[in-house]
Amino acid sequence: MTDDPEPLCSCSTKLTAIYMNTPQIIFLDGDGTLWYPTSTKRTEKPHWIYKDPELKDSYLEHLSLTPGCLETVRALHDHGIKLYLISANPAPPEVAEPELREKLEHFGLMPYFAGYFSSPGDNPDGKAEIMLRVLQENNLTPDEGLMVGDSLGYDYLPAINHGIQAFWIDNPVASRPEDLPEEIATIFELPELIQLLKLPDTAHTALQEYSNVWPEQYQKEAEILKDLFGDEITDIEHIGSTSIPGLMAKPIIDIGVMIPTYREHTDFTSRLAELGYRKDVSSTERHFYRKGFPTTHHLSIAFADRGGFWPRQILFRDYLRDHPAARDEYARIKQASLSEDPTGKLEYVAGKTDFVYRILELAGWNQ
Repeated sequence: MTDDPEPLCSCSTKLTAIYMNTPQIIFLDGDGTLWYPTSTKRTEKPHWIYKDPELKDSYLEHLSLTPGCLETVRALHDHGIKLYLISANPAPPEVAEPELREKLEHFGLMPYFAGYFSSPGDNPDGKAEIMLRVLQENNLTPDEGLMVGDSLGYDYLPAINHGIQAFWIDNPVASRPEDLPEEIATIFELPELIQLLKLPDTAHTALQEYSNVWPEQYQKEAEILKDLFGDEITDIEHIGSTSIPGLMAKPIIDIGVMIPTYREHTDFTSRLAELGYRKDVSSTERHFYRKGFPTTHHLSIAFADRGGFWPRQILFRDYLRDHPAARDEYARIKQASLSEDPTGKLEYVAGKTDFVYRILELAGWNQ
């Protein structure tokens, strides 16, 4: 049953006024944006890594992808956006660029990139010069490109100073130039690009017949979440349509986690990002997250001391499990609603509302 609210990003400026169209090319920084040294956990300098002589040929084993990197890069590529990697490095290009290729191949990212370049580490405008050249070679104007990186001095400011759109990935350990604009277009993790660029999520556009794999997928993910949350949670449940045997559904595993009292989403968001979850919305009743692109999982963190999200989900689920006629009626309504709204979003959700409240009343919900 879970509501499916419109995405809401955690950005620091009015981004909808900046991005009206999807960029044709996205330039991505490497160190600190696509990958980082595992041991630093992105909480201390250096947040980048070069080929440390002490690591010899095993330095790649000490790197990790940033949360949601692979799924984001794949989604951008699959939607026809050209991707280029640009990384500043003190080494000459003939040394630095083979190492960039080595990293892309190591993480399975190579098929998604149209090219990769190294810029001089002592020239903050070096990346902008490369971006302008690539855009010109593709017969594009500067405003048809987008730079995404975790350095204000080498990624964000050079791009916007040359007319190229940019996002800065908020990095508390990065140095900050003295002269900064009042507003900086900011994201916190790469997957936010999917929401900001409004890429269509195909997981929401079609219903599938019930699959016995769905409970197995829930159990696997539930164990991972239990390990993450430990004794912070009091309950965890498979909710939503994939939790009801025999009901056709979007192939998204809905998981509900109960915590005793309300806590800010910041208590959870960074940890969940390590598992690939991206923050969507918060309400008085829950914090809502998505995982995967197309979406594979929804996670709702509900508060025992606030609202009725949890009992509504359980009552609705259990009633349809016990009443096949109601379950089948719900399936017909879902199909009709999706035909009215093929995006599977607002009108699709609205089309089910009357049925949901009728079932809740039959199940004993009285609030």
